[in-house]
Amino acid sequence: MMDTQIEYAVTSDRVRIATLTLGQGKPLLIAATPPWSHVQQEMRIAPVQAWLLAIARDARIVRFDCRGTGLSDRDTVDISVEAQVRDLESVADHYGLESFALWGSIGGSPAAIAYAARHPERVSCLLLWGAYTRGSTLLDKPGVGGLVALLHEDWEMHTDTFAHAAFGWPDSDTAERYAELMRAAITQDSMVRWVRETARVDVTAAARGIRSRTLVMTRRDSKFSGVDDARELASLIPGSRLLILEGSSPAPFLGDAAAVVTAIREFMASEEPPRIARPASAPLTARESQVLRLLASGQTGKEIASELGISVATTQRHIANIYAKIGARGRVDAAAYAFEQGIVPRSRS
Repeated sequence: MMDTQIEYAVTSDRVRIATLTLGQGKPLLIAATPPWSHVQQEMRIAPVQAWLLAIARDARIVRFDCRGTGLSDRDTVDISVEAQVRDLESVADHYGLESFALWGSIGGSPAAIAYAARHPERVSCLLLWGAYTRGSTLLDKPGVGGLVALLHEDWEMHTDTFAHAAFGWPDSDTAERYAELMRAAITQDSMVRWVRETARVDVTAAARGIRSRTLVMTRRDSKFSGVDDARELASLIPGSRLLILEGSSPAPFLGDAAAVVTAIREFMASEEPPRIARPASAPLTARESQVLRLLASGQTGKEIASELGISVATTQRHIANIYAKIGARGRVDAAAYAFEQGIVPRSRS
């Protein structure tokens, strides 16, 4: 274990937030991942420490525990997304970060999305991992209901079961250490409150308002936020990019962690502005609108051809014409355009 020096930022509502920094270079503010945030304990988990130190070779990482968790103030009533945005604001101000990359993953993604929408002048780029805009999306995943039920019955079994379900039995040492982190980060009663608050989360409108360069990432077979969730989120954020990595681990520091580090480095280094699909230069034909609707819903060119009773070559020609007319560089831009123009209705689930 390496030594970590904790500093405290104070929010506008007088909550003390535990922070630490690693490395040198362009600043990367890593939003807390509630409800299991403990910046000191996580450095005792070898894969987490290795992942953070790999990023810190090229960036100055700023990490913190959000209110109610870890080494930050625990006795706080307000744990809403709005309150978590105040935590982010206080940490950015504490370190004098005028412009920085912002990372938000899983439970920390709604606050990162809301912050980026509110402070476009400070967020140079936004990196989202396993992210969601509606808490119901996460709570409705298979197996989550059973974990929530176990939360009320047996706290230790809940943390052990979740950690092993998320990280897998083959890596039992990491799972056991993460279960210890969970119990150190938050109490059982507070965890119950976090679940209730998560059910109310909805930052969909904020996602539509983001103007920072954004990279949406997930693994193809992730247990909690997979390809469909990432595609939906990428279509909400104008000009965002979608990166799907192979594997199933919901944790960026497990599996092909090096690929995640590379993606972070390359996206932070890029100066290319977000590219937002413009209004069509010419009206889409009825057939092109059909193709775009199916394309935005996730169907492949072959599947679209089969459904419409046309050849794959004709389908590809329609897609090329659509891209040219709306100025899209790929499926994500086209899907964003389809949602924005009402060609595909947004899911209300």
